[in-house]
Amino acid sequence: MQNVKLQRTIEAAEELNSRLSEEISQLKEKLRGNQQTLEQAKVLANELEDLNFFSKSMEEENNRLHIQARQLEKEQQLLSVKMDNLQDENKKLLLEKESSEDKIKKLFTKKAKMKV
Repeated sequence: MQNVKLQRTIEAAEELNSRLSEEISQLKEKLRGNQQTLEQAKVLANELEDLNFFSKSMEEENNRLHIQARQLEKEQQLLSVKMDNLQDENKKLLLEKESSEDKIKKLFTKKAKMKV
């Protein structure tokens, strides 16, 4: 009777051992899956960090380009004002030239009359 009890206890222990071994295998598989997920998460975290750095550098570049664009707009406005001033001056000089040519023609005519 003791042998039978011991035999049953051994069988129960072996069955429990078998179930525990199976459970350990399943837990090891889950652990491997979790480790892979953790590695993927680390890789993604590194990529995210790189993207954040890239994003910040692009924002800085964008700000620099906006500042440069504003400076170029100011320069363009100044050049436009200078061009308008030069065009006005050019018109004045052309009028002055026409006036001088008229005076020269009149003087030549006067000179010709005086010679005669």
